[in-house]
Amino acid sequence: FDFDINSTETMGDTFEINGDESLLRIIILNIIKNGYLYSDKKEISIRLRREGDIIITEFTNSGKNPEMEDLNDLFNTFARGANATGISGTGIGLSIVKRVIDYHQATVVFSVPEPGLNRITMRFNAHK
Repeated sequence: FDFDINSTETMGDTFEINGDESLLRIIILNIIKNGYLYSDKKEISIRLRREGDIIITEFTNSGKNPEMEDLNDLFNTFARGANATGISGTGIGLSIVKRVIDYHQATVVFSVPEPGLNRITMRFNAHK
């Protein structure tokens, strides 16, 4: 893993959110597992940063990209991208992630920052 915490805030600020710890643990482990399985190098980079009242977590891996037309469906139940060929799975992992994120009034996006890179970005409101 490559794990980076980046804060330009004062030392008194934290990276805390209000949420259900067990549900958040499930989705983070799911994203890490998917990032590893779909990585051509079996590596995942995790970046945590705070921008004002928003905590942003980015999970990035290198590997085959899903087709662009699949990106909007990846968080639907049983949806699997074209890059899933040969990788076991049911297509429910990212739909669970989406439901937990919605429950926490946060956002999640799958993006392709450049060919051969995949990224899942979650944005949470920071605990005040």
